[in-house]
Amino acid sequence: MEKLVSIVIPTYGRSKTIQRALDSVKGQTYTNIEVIVVNDNAPTTENAEIVKETIKNYGDVKNGIRLINNPQNVGGAEARNIGLRNSNGTYVAFLDDDDEILPNKIEQQVKFLEENHNVSLVYCYSKTVFDDSNNNDVVYDKNNYRGNCLREFLLDGTIAATTQWLCRKDSLNSIGGFDNVPSKQDSTLILKLLEAGMNIDVVPEVLSIYHVQSSNSISTSEKSKLGLALFRDRCRKHYNILTEKEVRNVEYKFAEQLYLKNYNDKKKRTENFQEMKKNRYCYAYYRALYYYLFFLKHGRKDA
Repeated sequence: MEKLVSIVIPTYGRSKTIQRALDSVKGQTYTNIEVIVVNDNAPTTENAEIVKETIKNYGDVKNGIRLINNPQNVGGAEARNIGLRNSNGTYVAFLDDDDEILPNKIEQQVKFLEENHNVSLVYCYSKTVFDDSNNNDVVYDKNNYRGNCLREFLLDGTIAATTQWLCRKDSLNSIGGFDNVPSKQDSTLILKLLEAGMNIDVVPEVLSIYHVQSSNSISTSEKSKLGLALFRDRCRKHYNILTEKEVRNVEYKFAEQLYLKNYNDKKKRTENFQEMKKNRYCYAYYRALYYYLFFLKHGRKDA
């Protein structure tokens, strides 16, 4: 008998796209699926009502769709944790409300986990679509990290987003699920799995589609900045497994990302630029010069 898979869909402010996400779940070739939609919209808002009405159209989904209405907005991490706590599946997948998964994603990943009992999380390749682009721009995410790849993860900084995953529920529970951080929630959870000595792996096929607005490709929100800084602090605890040069490369990448997020805050931007210069003997030094000259040309002097 097929093992039950729980697909958790947290939704907030995207009532117009959740139908696309649900359609992709309905089209899965793997049939023993339960769907849990965690409605994180405030109860009296139009988005909350649209979500409720939309779900009524999916009464023919096997095992149905369970709707959990949060009494107040709790954020993406806790919304996923609520779905996790209410799930009954052996395996758990997460799907953002504006993304979609291809028909054989769950089937392929269940097969992999059934054959590889030492793997806690398996991800897949992903296609990124820029919805507001006139050029039909597409980017493919094809990382190939396997095993307890903590060192490689520190060097890269990311492996796969939540929509690409299928996880063993007991593995997620053993590390306490998602940390309630402002951003980098997916990367933080993978880091926790690797810290706990668990293994990840990949099904090397494009099985998920990630939708973004190209105009919002770099978030400059305070939540985004704080989440990145917290993630950097957690990564720093593992620098002992890296060489000095590798540490400088990792620190440069963090400083560069924070520099771009802080471009409207001269004081913080300058601090980030100084961090970039301090680690200038890494491979990315000339990128620091590029950003310096770019902002200098636009009247933003940082040095």
